[in-house]
Amino acid sequence: MGRIHLRFFAHEDLERLLSFAFKEIGNFFGFSCICAVLPDGERLVWAESNHALQEFSLLGKLLEEPSLQSDWEKEHRILLETLSEALLEVPEKFKDKGFFAFAVPGEGGEEGFVECLFKERFSKDDERYQLLDPLLQHLRVFLSYLAISRKRAQEAEWFQTTLRSIGDAVIATDGEGRMIFMNPVAEELTGWSAGEAAGKPIEEVFHILYEQTRQPVLNPVRRVIKEGKVVGLGNHTILVSRSGREFFIDDSGAPIKDSSGKILGVVLVFRDATERREMERKLQESERRYRMLFTFMPDGFVLLEEVQVEENKPRAFQIVEANASFAAMVRFKPEGLRGLRIEEVFPGFGELLSDEHTPLLMRGEFLRKEVFVPEFDVFWEVSLFVLDGSRIGMIVSDITARKKYEAKIRYLSFHDALTGLYNRLFAEEELARLERGRDPTISFIFADLDGLKFLNDAFSHRFGDDMLKRAAQILQSSCRKGDIVSRWGGDEFLVILPATALPAAEGIARRIEEFCQEETRKEPLFLGLSLGVAVRRHREESVWEVINVAEEEAYRKKFLRREQGKEYAQLLHKALLALGIEDEKKLFTMEEFALKMGGKLELSHEELERVKLLVAFHDVGKLALPRELLSKEGALSEEERTLWEQHPAFGYRIARATPSLHPVAEEIYAFWEHWDGSGYPRGKKGEEIPLITRLVQVVDAYLTLTFSTGGEASLSPQEALEQIEKEKGVRFDPQMVELLKTVLKGE
Repeated sequence: MGRIHLRFFAHEDLERLLSFAFKEIGNFFGFSCICAVLPDGERLVWAESNHALQEFSLLGKLLEEPSLQSDWEKEHRILLETLSEALLEVPEKFKDKGFFAFAVPGEGGEEGFVECLFKERFSKDDERYQLLDPLLQHLRVFLSYLAISRKRAQEAEWFQTTLRSIGDAVIATDGEGRMIFMNPVAEELTGWSAGEAAGKPIEEVFHILYEQTRQPVLNPVRRVIKEGKVVGLGNHTILVSRSGREFFIDDSGAPIKDSSGKILGVVLVFRDATERREMERKLQESERRYRMLFTFMPDGFVLLEEVQVEENKPRAFQIVEANASFAAMVRFKPEGLRGLRIEEVFPGFGELLSDEHTPLLMRGEFLRKEVFVPEFDVFWEVSLFVLDGSRIGMIVSDITARKKYEAKIRYLSFHDALTGLYNRLFAEEELARLERGRDPTISFIFADLDGLKFLNDAFSHRFGDDMLKRAAQILQSSCRKGDIVSRWGGDEFLVILPATALPAAEGIARRIEEFCQEETRKEPLFLGLSLGVAVRRHREESVWEVINVAEEEAYRKKFLRREQGKEYAQLLHKALLALGIEDEKKLFTMEEFALKMGGKLELSHEELERVKLLVAFHDVGKLALPRELLSKEGALSEEERTLWEQHPAFGYRIARATPSLHPVAEEIYAFWEHWDGSGYPRGKKGEEIPLITRLVQVVDAYLTLTFSTGGEASLSPQEALEQIEKEKGVRFDPQMVELLKTVLKGE
């Protein structure tokens, strides 16, 4: 018996252990059959072979005898040397067999029993009789534990549905269910990168199974496309990642619709619920683990109890207990919530218990709803479930971030990310709608941003993006409330003017041009918009043909402007003067001195032309600096100084993007280098610095010292020469300093 007892507490499979124990006990005591009837009515039988006790109970018949029934009530057991001694009719096959039975108490007062049939008569004088008491105790404990364990397992399984966690993985598809977007969390859970997944069917990337059957689940994206409404997955859904790793997930899918109700795509939001499922399992294992989870879980958890109210009044619930997360959500301390009506901290609770939803809860179903809570300006996902007749569990998850994700995705599906204007997809949808509308009159303004490629190449794409934003602001501020302003392509915009005749459209176009001129005065490198205007007057006309007319007109104007301007160098020169980087009078004098010095050096005609270009554009890189940095007074910070010293490199890039400045690109790059190597940006020195750069450097320095600008006092020629003399061999080429002196003397 001791061996059986030890194996009982070491064995994990209770039913196999029971079979083992019955066999051991049967062999020891000489039982031919043992039948245990648990408090819940389940029969567990061991027998050497097919036996009658497998089919019915002898104990029930024995207890029909009053004397035996009285013994049973006192002792909760019966021992008969032979069944034939019992005062009832005994089947022939049981005669002269010993019989032993004892009660097994249940957890809630229910009672089961065990009955054992000996192979032969069993006398109380038998030495084995003394072991029946330990047997009774062991089997009672064993069977009671088995019954309780089963009940606990049932309770544990029921509790698996009580908790839900909120995730933040996001996937978006087009209207055909092909991947167009996934965020980093979705990449991590699915094992796909956004680039790899782009254009693939949703089922290939988001592979889900039903936990119990391991069969594929109908993808929620397909359901959304089919049903046109928000859908969610049921419980027990597994996401299988690309690597084969599995995650339990919760998710919901929502359609992205246009104004006509057409589904353009689907947003799928899901989260890794594996950890939550594990927490649920631990919660089921013990009350202690449940308490830890209840206290520290990130979602709010509230236990509610119904309170009595007057007849015809709405149902009311008070808070029995709430965890710290919920208390933080409603701006309370946890201990301050106990005993309050839930409506006092969550006024919208009553709407959840509508007549429509109450029957679901009463049937034990799980109710989950998303609500906006205006008191805290947040979105919550509220899950309700009935614990018993009067108690309700509530889990509250803050899904504000997820809602913002969904809103952002919906916004991006119809807007250009850079300018904030409507995108081409939205514009085309509107065109299709307007083309079928009652009023056939629609005017169009096609706008093309001038010089965008040059600005991107010369100043960077970020600079070009800034010009696109300026153009978008001009178009928006020029148009009316009902007009549709969209980014049509890279540097193209389309303005749709519903129910607008040509004169009105031309008036809007003139306003756009006026705003462009104002913008050019503020930013000389904003080159303006080339506009084309056309109108559709009759329903038979195709809107696309009319747009083509406007587009061709815009391109003709753009071509004429390009021909008139010929070269972007003229634009750059005007910008240098407009922003005060250069002064026209100073440049004129500077060119005169530099050409004289070049003549002294017997430079060729080609080299003298390069001298003239360098004089005009040696500081062209400053056009790429922030405007506030150009106008800043006083000392620069370390960060500002670092940026400032990059302007020669910016100038080199601009020169390389401007054909007429190609010959002096390297000279511009080296203009702020010093003879002794202490300059910037590359630390070149001596004759590593191009000759004409060294020549123009000294002329620029002399005229900067002697030329009066902005009311600042200038030095006299003699004072300026003395200053330059100090820098000879340090900043300036000594030969060029002497040559400047010669020119100034008129030699």
